[in-house]
Amino acid sequence: MRTSPVLLLAATLACGRARVQQSGGDAGATAVPDAGPVTYSIARVALHVHSAISHDACDHHATDGGPLASLDQDCLDQLEAALCSAKLDVAFLTDHPRFMDDKPMADDVLLRGRGEVPLRDADGNVVGMQLPCGTQVAAGWEGTHTMPLGLARMPADDNAFGTHIDANTSLADEQAMLAAVHGAGAILWTAHSEEADIPASMLQSLKTDGMEWYNVHGNFIALLGGQGDLVGGTIDLPHIADLFDALKDLEPFLQGGNGAADLAYLPLLKAHFPEVGVQKWHQVLGARFVAAGLGNDVHRNVSVKPICKGALAMAACQAVGAAYPNILTALGTGGQFMLTDNERLDSYARVLGWLNNRALVRQPGIDGAREALGHGRSYGVFAVLGEPGPVSFRARTAAGDVLQMGDSVNANGATLLVRLPDLPAPELGPQWSAADAARAQVHTLLWRTTADGPQLAAEWRQNSTSVEFTAPGPGMYSVEVRVTPHHLDNLVGSGASLTSTEYRWVLMNAIQLQ
Repeated sequence: MRTSPVLLLAATLACGRARVQQSGGDAGATAVPDAGPVTYSIARVALHVHSAISHDACDHHATDGGPLASLDQDCLDQLEAALCSAKLDVAFLTDHPRFMDDKPMADDVLLRGRGEVPLRDADGNVVGMQLPCGTQVAAGWEGTHTMPLGLARMPADDNAFGTHIDANTSLADEQAMLAAVHGAGAILWTAHSEEADIPASMLQSLKTDGMEWYNVHGNFIALLGGQGDLVGGTIDLPHIADLFDALKDLEPFLQGGNGAADLAYLPLLKAHFPEVGVQKWHQVLGARFVAAGLGNDVHRNVSVKPICKGALAMAACQAVGAAYPNILTALGTGGQFMLTDNERLDSYARVLGWLNNRALVRQPGIDGAREALGHGRSYGVFAVLGEPGPVSFRARTAAGDVLQMGDSVNANGATLLVRLPDLPAPELGPQWSAADAARAQVHTLLWRTTADGPQLAAEWRQNSTSVEFTAPGPGMYSVEVRVTPHHLDNLVGSGASLTSTEYRWVLMNAIQLQ
């Protein structure tokens, strides 16, 4: 694991979601009797990642069911390079099951003999791989809302691959699949929580380990008018007008523009963020604890048909989009949306750098990340907006024990401890100065979710400080940090209005007060 910031916390950890007693929150804290001290490190984790094994990845160039050597090697090279450039500790691949289920695990974790190190269990079986940069890669899949993360082996029950979680899934089928996935060493998450066919009432009754707050692919689909990965359609004036309206905020970031390429993400987050996933998570929390995280759902396959090609079509496009010459060019030539850095909008490097999860792990690598995500000891960061510094969310019991996200504690006398973020710091992508960072407006919200839904319990507009809040009673408490990114004012070119919007920046998992 890379040298991530270390949280000096001593704790005892029990299975599942039983109460966890944790002594102290400072360096040198003493563990409770009958358990040794635990030091958490912060691991950067990407989940919901598609490689060339998935039929719809790599511009749909994947070889249907073919061996790893027959797949798009350049696309695999780009993925592996991006995992490293994004400084990820662990990546959970989630290729589609009918393309990965009959491959050996060595293929599913992309062992190609190019310097990767196989990771093996005690019996010598491949369970993952490590890239030369240190990133570890595990296998999983994405079916219809089913998303096992971190398989150690293929499920013994072949039916697990065909079970789809949706509104028609029986509880018995879900429980059988959950048992098969757990038996294969993985945790089971729900993909695309934002979609209507997986209602909150169903997720309340299912015992899945986690769900997505959000994923980028859902954002792309919204941006592209619900047409999936390929922009196209009938050439008529109303359709073209709607398309230009959807794409207009991309103008400064497309080739020919003057904005920092990675900030092309802001139009997606501003206008098309699927709120439903976050709202649904709060609905589920009203009935039971469930972990959540940010999904990349990166396919590297977004493209556009040349719908403004030809004199008649171009005239129609110009009639509604003359003010957007870069969009006109993109819709005239077709292909990928190329940005000001001459890379495509949805490159692996870009999407994996835009956002990731920070897992508080007890041990490095796949096992530690999987355990932390399953427990809910993690938070998500939209890193394109900057690094938030040593944020944290904990609870202190009346007896003085300190607990982490995903833990449960008696509400009587409990105090919630929030370390508010620093001003946004640049790391990957665009760079800005300390003076720029000082213009950012940080807004932290503490939510209390009960069966009646989420209610705002407290909010703060300070930064770089720790606050305490006496909990008013039982509930699922969670933290959300938003930022109005005026620190990016000088980087968005002619898209200046984008920095006046308040965006989600950090989403933290819940602590249950009973």
